[in-house]
Amino acid sequence: MVFQLLFSNSCKIEVINATDGGLLDVFPRVSYQRLFESGSKPQTQRPGYWGNYPSWESALSDSDGYDSPVILEKVKTAILQVSSGRGAYERDSVVFEQVQIEWIQSLLQHIKTITAFKKRPLRVIDFGGSLGGTFRALKSFLDPNLLPEWIVVEQDNYVECGNEHFKDRCLCFFDAVESVPDTVNVDIILFSGVLQYLPYPFKILEQAVALGIEYILIDRTPFIRESDRITVQVVPREIYPASYPAWFFNSRNFLTFFQERNYMLKDMFQALDQANIPSQYLGILFQSEKNNLGQEAGIHADSTRCI
Repeated sequence: MVFQLLFSNSCKIEVINATDGGLLDVFPRVSYQRLFESGSKPQTQRPGYWGNYPSWESALSDSDGYDSPVILEKVKTAILQVSSGRGAYERDSVVFEQVQIEWIQSLLQHIKTITAFKKRPLRVIDFGGSLGGTFRALKSFLDPNLLPEWIVVEQDNYVECGNEHFKDRCLCFFDAVESVPDTVNVDIILFSGVLQYLPYPFKILEQAVALGIEYILIDRTPFIRESDRITVQVVPREIYPASYPAWFFNSRNFLTFFQERNYMLKDMFQALDQANIPSQYLGILFQSEKNNLGQEAGIHADSTRCI
C-alpha cells in the first residue's frame, strides 16, 4: 500500500477532491515521497478509520504518513520468511501459514480467464503492489507455463529492495508507470487495496485510461453512499505502528468516472476487508470499449520479461 506517481508540475500539495475533474495535460514522473512526509501523531491510537477531513493535506498532518521505514522492514521481513519456507504468503506484512484463497479467488479467476482468452502470458502492472505479495499468492494457482509478467510500481525504497532481493523472471519493480518498458502491451493494471491510500486517486486512474490499458482491475477498495470521505487509518500495533490518510469513495461517482471514459463494467465482486465506518469493500473489473477482445498484442511475452 505504497506508491510512486504524482501527476503535478511541482511537488506542491494541491488540496483537491478525489473526483475533481481538473486533470493535467501531461503526466511527468514525480516522486510521491515528497507528499508522504510525516506529520503529527493521530489524535487517537485506537485501530480503525477516524475523522472526516476537509482535505488530504489536513489528514496527512494529523497522521504519521506512509514514509515510515518500519512498514518496509515489516514487509521485507515477512516476504523473506515466506521465501525461506516459513510461511505460505504475505498480505499487508502479515505472514500466513497457508494461502487464504477466499481473499484472492475473484482476482485469480479474472487472471485465469483473461490469460485463457489471450492464449499467452499476460503483462500486469500492480500499482502500489509492495514487494509482490499478491503475485506470490496467485503464483501457485496459475499454469507455470503461462505465468504473467508481474510489474510492481512502488516507492523508491521498495523498488530498490524488491529488485535486490525478490526480482526474478516474472517479477520486477519500477518507480513509475512511465519507467515500465512497452506499456502499450500491458494487459491489466491492478489496484489492490491501494487507491484509498493515494493523494490523487482519480488522476492516477486517468493515467491508466490515457495509456489505453485494456483492463483496469480494482480490488479491496472501500465504497460508501455518501460523498467521498477522507479519514485517518490507525493500523493495529501488532501489524506495525503507523497511521495514514485513507479515502472512502462514493460508489456512484466512481462508476461514472469509468463510464464517461468508455470503460465497461465487466464484473463486481465482494472483498473481505472491513472497516468501522459503514462501507462495502469491493473489487471491480473494467474493460476498455476501444479494445477488440479478438485481437492479439502481436508480441511474444518473453520479449519483454523482467529479465
